[in-house]
Amino acid sequence: MTIPTSWCTALAEHLLHGYDMAFAVGQPWPIDPHHARSGVRRRPPLRALSNRATTAAYTAGYAIELTTGERFTIRFVNGEYHLEPPDSGPVDCTITADPVAFLLVASGE
Repeated sequence: MTIPTSWCTALAEHLLHGYDMAFAVGQPWPIDPHHARSGVRRRPPLRALSNRATTAAYTAGYAIELTTGERFTIRFVNGEYHLEPPDSGPVDCTITADPVAFLLVASGE
């Protein structure tokens, strides 16, 4: 894992676990869209999408376009998850999402 990827992962973890703790005690935890964008920039948390038991024979590509301008491609090839640059090949669908919503949904929150 590269240093930028480690940094983005650590930021995403901070945002998500802060959200969980705030929710548990009934306090707000606003997540800035630009912080969320940075948190998913290098390695989106895709716990909800990457269950090997359900993706074993799955092949598909998803273009992700965040409303803050960040773009990347998520591709499954025979169940193997890959993060690719935008426009790295044909995709099956394009998802346009708010970065905070994408961070929360993709992490299984």
